Amino acid sequence: MILLKKLDSIKLVNPMKSILLLTLLSLTSCGLNQPRTAKNKQIIADFEQKHQLILVPKITSFHFQGWQSLDNDHLIISTLRGQSYLLSLHSYCYDLKYSNQIFIKRRVSSVLDTNFDSIIVPNDPGAYCYIDKIQSINAKQIDELSALVKHTP
Repeated sequence: MILLKKLDSIKLVNPMKSILLLTLLSLTSCGLNQPRTAKNKQIIADFEQKHQLILVPKITSFHFQGWQSLDNDHLIISTLRGQSYLLSLHSYCYDLKYSNQIFIKRRVSSVLDTNFDSIIVPNDPGAYCYIDKIQSINAKQIDELSALVKHTP
């Protein structure tokens, strides 16, 4: 807010100064998300350890039903069999947190496998977000983890 008040008082004469200022503002706002991302990663890591979530190298007879994102690195998927899994991705998946839909690219149609399969967000269809870990998670754990991540300052 203080930064915006100071911007009102700056008189930009040179278009290059405007571009420089906008670039600076965008870089600054990107940096503000870093602490939250790091906190979410730590919250999820602590949760995994506390609940001793079971690593699953692959899900066989996989029939996708739904999903919810926790952040741009983690999501929870559910299957038609009523099972849910926490997926951790190899790296940041652009716009996953705000996307309304995802695509799952699988090497084998009825299997979801770590390291080979990926999540695709429609806003960035060329980017494959590869699955690093799959962990089994129950409904009570989903509620607890969702609340923890949602209330991250």
